[in-house]
Amino acid sequence: MRISQRQNYHRENPIAISYFNIMSQIATFLSVPLRKRYRLRKKNLQENSYEVRSGSDISNYIILSYLLKFPLFSYKFRAVPVQIELLQLSVNKNYKLPTGLNHLNKLKIKMRLNITNDTSSPLVFTYKKDHFDHIIKYFPF
Repeated sequence: MRISQRQNYHRENPIAISYFNIMSQIATFLSVPLRKRYRLRKKNLQENSYEVRSGSDISNYIILSYLLKFPLFSYKFRAVPVQIELLQLSVNKNYKLPTGLNHLNKLKIKMRLNITNDTSSPLVFTYKKDHFDHIIKYFPF
């Protein structure tokens, strides 16, 4: 799993606020290095960010436990159930079996396309409705 955050607060501010401290604390807590990442985005916009990558099952479990308790505000909340399934495949080593590999590939597609399962039809794109329901449920202000 990867957690990334731009290096500095992006809005006009007389005092530049860096996200280094919080990202450093997350990296220390997960016992992983804090990395700097530079990416060239559309229209030659350079994006500077900090990145924490967790590779162990324990670190991934900690992150997912946190995200279950404190859901994300953005569309990325939809990735958490899929990440839990991926973690279960990893812990059980089922991804090595043909059925597990098939399930792994379906989960990757699901993540990539932002698809949710719907009982009326197998794989229906319901992003707007799901996102709105999520916001109302967790952020009713």
